[in-house]
Formats: sequence, structure tokens, C-alpha cells
Amino acid sequence: MKLFGLLQKESGSKKKGPSVFSFQEVSQVLQFFPIGQRLQYFCEYHKSIKIDTIIVAYAVNDHVVYSSNDIRIETKEGNTYFLVSVDGVEVKIDSVHSFNILVPLITRTEVDFRKGGKGKTEEEAKERTINDFKRLNTITLFVRNPGVKGIPHLDTTVKRVIALQHGIYAKQNLVVLQPDLESFECVDYRRFKRIDTNIPGRVQKSKDKTWHDCQIIDFSDKFVRLALEVKKYRMESFVMGIDIVLDVDPDASDKSLVVHGSIHRKRKNYIVISYKSIMKSGRFQPVDVLDELYIKSTLLGHPETDRGQK
Repeated sequence: MKLFGLLQKESGSKKKGPSVFSFQEVSQVLQFFPIGQRLQYFCEYHKSIKIDTIIVAYAVNDHVVYSSNDIRIETKEGNTYFLVSVDGVEVKIDSVHSFNILVPLITRTEVDFRKGGKGKTEEEAKERTINDFKRLNTITLFVRNPGVKGIPHLDTTVKRVIALQHGIYAKQNLVVLQPDLESFECVDYRRFKRIDTNIPGRVQKSKDKTWHDCQIIDFSDKFVRLALEVKKYRMESFVMGIDIVLDVDPDASDKSLVVHGSIHRKRKNYIVISYKSIMKSGRFQPVDVLDELYIKSTLLGHPETDRGQK
């Protein structure tokens, strides 16, 4: 079945011409995030709050697929395409113009102690309902698969909530997630442990005199991930490979930490910086092992860091 035009206005699923989405990248998602497998997500990069969910369907060029067995990739005479089973009939898709993931719309509740001030008891606290799936929210899916080295992560954007009129999940509210296929990564925590934080900072492109506010959202031994507070057109100038200067917590007077590095990865409104040098005695000097430990301990000691993840 199809989504009856619910997505076509935004996804352009009827466009002709080359694929917008790579067959290989889509297949990677199909492999690591199969329909029917329980997985988890966190919303807006708040990794400390992990919620269970399940993928109930894919939508490929607006065709809804309810089973991973109903879609497969084929290559014949040098041409790659998908074969999708729709109501028992195989449909050949030789160019992918839209690819979405459907998950159930499930709200969650948390206890709100904010009203009433200190000393509020659990009985007096009120529960509030939270909807993570507001339009344009970033939802990061991740799954732990036995036998897979690392944990696959995939950033997605909430496009809308729909209720299909027909099919297995008719009348049930489903969330349409648009995956950022380039964001897929398989994080090996045995090799590379990230630590969550929320440290304010500012960044400057090496050839630019303008500082931009940012938030350090996690870090490891050699990398730091930043959420940039810049407009979309300015974000486009932050490209992979360019040099960046990061001033960590510029308002703090007790510990100064300024590092120089390059953009290792870029995903929507955040970038990952790899360290190259650190400011010492008024000039940048190459980062050595002790410098790496100093950077890590400084970030780890900040009050905004979640030290429970060590």
C-alpha cells in the first residue's frame, strides 16, 4: 500500500531522475535497524534519557513496508534496485526519492517537582506528559545487536504524525521519521567511550574573527562534539576538514582551556572536532598525551558533566 500522498509534498517521492538516497546507505539502515526489533532512542541529543521504541514500517517512495522480508536489494547487469512487496506484488524501485521510518507515537511521563519549591514530597509532585515527537525534533535511534561490534546510531528528524486509513496499523498514530543517512555510525564503546556533558563554549573558524556560541554535548579522549547555535546559512560554512578554535567555558576564570583542531564530522547542527593543539603560554602547541589527559580531566571536572557515565 501507499501513504496516499501524505508524504509526497515534502519528500518528492514522484520525482523522476537519479536517486536522492543511496541504495547502499538505505540498505545499511535496513540491516541494522530492521522492522520489528526493539530499540531505543534519545531526543534532541539528550543522551541521558533513553526510551524504548520499535520500528513498525518503512516507507520507500511512499510504499509502506511492514516486514524486512518484503524489501531486498538486487543488482543485475550493473544496475542496482530495490524489490518491494506491496500487497503480494513485487514493485521494482530503481531510484529512491524518499525513505522514512515509522515508529508508534508514544508519549511518556515524568514526575515534575518544579512547582511547590523545596521539600516537595513525591505524593505532592505531579506527573507531566512529554511528547518527544514534535515536528522537526531530532530523534537518535540506537540498537544493541548481539554479535555486532559497537552500537549503531542513526539521527532522524520528525516529519509528522499520521494515522493510516488502511493496513496493519490502521487508525493508529505513527511518527514519520526522516533519517539522516550520513549520520549512521557504529560506536564501539570498548574502544571509544563518550562522556555526556553540557558545557558552554564558543568556536571560531581559524580564518574568521567571529566567535559562535556552542554547547559541548559529549567528549572522548581525542574528540569533542559541539552543538552550534548558528543560523542554517552560517552552519553551511562549517565544513569537514577546516580548522576550528574552541574556547571552553569562556566565562570561567579558574580554568582556561582553548584548543585548536579540525572538523572530523558534521551532522546538521553539530560538529565533531579532533584535537590538534592546545593554548599554552600564549601560543598553540601540539597536543601530547599529558595534554589529552588535561583536556579530558578539565571537561570531566566541570559541574555540567555526567560523571556517572565513566
